[in-house]
Amino acid sequence: MNQQPMPPKPPEPTGPDFASEPIAPYPRRGSGATPQEIAVWCRAVPEWSVVERQEIHQLERVFHVPDFRAALAFSQQVGELAERSAHHPAIRVEWGRVTVTWWTLRTRGLHRNDVIMAARTDGLWEGWVWEGEPSPPVDPLPAGSRGEA
Repeated sequence: MNQQPMPPKPPEPTGPDFASEPIAPYPRRGSGATPQEIAVWCRAVPEWSVVERQEIHQLERVFHVPDFRAALAFSQQVGELAERSAHHPAIRVEWGRVTVTWWTLRTRGLHRNDVIMAARTDGLWEGWVWEGEPSPPVDPLPAGSRGEA
């Protein structure tokens, strides 16, 4: 008896396709997400962490890049995405990494819009193409400034 191989199992659903959802109108003040909503949303953006700063829940992810020039370029793309969506993150740019943090000031915490923007940021990252090689290290100090003879 010749059996056909079983087709692969489809991936487990992670929830709605947040990246394709429109940004909702500004929410009511103080209408932050419930712990249950946050738990469901986090399954849709598993690379993101929920952090709490000054009693405000935020979504945060660190993106590792080859150098500072790449960090600037990626942060610029995140900024343009934010402008098009009229929802803005905190972006920290460092050599070799970009930290993006989403939360909604009006709700003093997380809102569905933050998950939508995290998913869109993930899509931007997945489609990111590095141009050229990482920049060579540049010595920021002029010759002789380290007490060299």
